[in-house]
Amino acid sequence: MARKVVIEMIGGVPDYILNEEIYVMSLDLRTVTLPCFLVIIFIVPQAFIFIILMKKGLKKLKKTARFSESTLKMQRNFLNAVYIQVSVYMASIQLPIAYFFVSVMFKIHCQFANNMGFVVFSFNGLSSTIVMIWIHKPYRDYCIKILKIQKTTPKVDPQETIVSVATNVV
Repeated sequence: MARKVVIEMIGGVPDYILNEEIYVMSLDLRTVTLPCFLVIIFIVPQAFIFIILMKKGLKKLKKTARFSESTLKMQRNFLNAVYIQVSVYMASIQLPIAYFFVSVMFKIHCQFANNMGFVVFSFNGLSSTIVMIWIHKPYRDYCIKILKIQKTTPKVDPQETIVSVATNVV
């Protein structure tokens, strides 16, 4: 039943779509678009405000506070890590939402793009976690410790003496 309603709502659906299965999330457009719109309105500005305030704070500290160069470098590295994390968020959440919004507003239907949008959207948590572990050394070290991943280095006992005997030396 939902399939018929959706096909009538969209109108002019190509035959290859009529022959395939269609996943209908909701017949009421507000059910899908309202949460996405709220995310765009409330979360995106917070992310940008957070970055702007951190950047201004770092500049102010650089001028007024007496920090060592290594501390300032560490703070810059942290700010760069935050930039990367926000970029991952924007790519994995905001790009699919923007595509969905445009496709609904202009009545564009591309099932592949819709599916890819949901896949990218779904991997937000995984990609954010991987990026956080990759960028922040303390998290990376802790995960390596928990997983007991050790670099393979040969252990040499300093008490052990290695004797080499060369035969037939000319």
